[in-house]
Amino acid sequence: MRGLMSISVFVLLASFVCAGRTIPADVTFDPVDSKLLPSNHVKCLYQDSEGFVWIGTNNGLARYDGTNVISYSGYLQEYSFLYEVIEDSDGRLLLATDKGLVILDKMTGRAEAMVDGIAVSSLSKDPDGNIWAGGEDGLFVRPADGEAFGKVEVMISGEPLEGVIDILSDNEGKVWMTTWQKGLYMYDPSVGETIVFKKDDLAYSYVLHQDSDNDIWVGTWGRGLLRLTEDFCSSSGYVKYDTATADGETLLDEVIYAINDVDGYILVGGQKGFSIIDRESEDTRFFAPGTSENSLPYNQVNSILVTANGNVYLGLYGGGMCSVADKVIPYAVDPLSEIRRRFGTNTVH
Repeated sequence: MRGLMSISVFVLLASFVCAGRTIPADVTFDPVDSKLLPSNHVKCLYQDSEGFVWIGTNNGLARYDGTNVISYSGYLQEYSFLYEVIEDSDGRLLLATDKGLVILDKMTGRAEAMVDGIAVSSLSKDPDGNIWAGGEDGLFVRPADGEAFGKVEVMISGEPLEGVIDILSDNEGKVWMTTWQKGLYMYDPSVGETIVFKKDDLAYSYVLHQDSDNDIWVGTWGRGLLRLTEDFCSSSGYVKYDTATADGETLLDEVIYAINDVDGYILVGGQKGFSIIDRESEDTRFFAPGTSENSLPYNQVNSILVTANGNVYLGLYGGGMCSVADKVIPYAVDPLSEIRRRFGTNTVH
């Protein structure tokens, strides 16, 4: 496994790690053969502690090692429509599906339902190791020292919270949640209180991400991308990134499906394509399907994975999965004979 990933990472290393402060001008997209996947409708991507990339689709789960794809769909039976995948402290996978929450042993393939009969759409691990799950029946949590998930009674105006779409456990342990066009929610487990934010575009909150600078980003359904300000909890303030620019170039899709960040860049996936924002200059490049070699393979970017090595992968809902790279990065190849002469070894990691 380590050998395979060492080779693959070198070839697919994303340009963002060493691109300086200029958005890469020659980004390319290298698709993984969709015939190897359970479905080309990819819902989520996740890298586990061993370096494997797990691909969740609407028809099963697969494992990718940078070269080969192995299907795990046969172990899941009716739990085949996946929304999200994360790993627990024991190295098992937790799968959020349309039929419930499933735990999968990667070694044996044994799958067991933890929350059954309801759609679970999102999973998040907080700084203390507690795992939070959100779905049609609201919010659930599994303590770091426990095995079972318990329902968290979140009340909004006397009614129980339902229909959670996405959740984020921030670095302070607060749990942020979105529901369909009902606003952005912030639940504080330490006091058991929930605040609802519905100001303007916040009413359309859809997906969440906290970047390496601890800023929280909100992708909306139809209102673009929002970055919450430092005093957000008292002011509901945010910075909006929309689709209008002076030169007429599309800045961002208004419908946001996925957000991630790497090396000072914000990566955004949406209904129309893929965007890169430079945090310092706020310059933006947008990539959409087309005929050039820099064109995106498919328009709906449903998930974005940044691996531990800085590789970037996109999950395309209807277009499979692809890696993102900048082909203009210079690199050199040292023959094995030269490695042996200089370092006295045949082994390279």
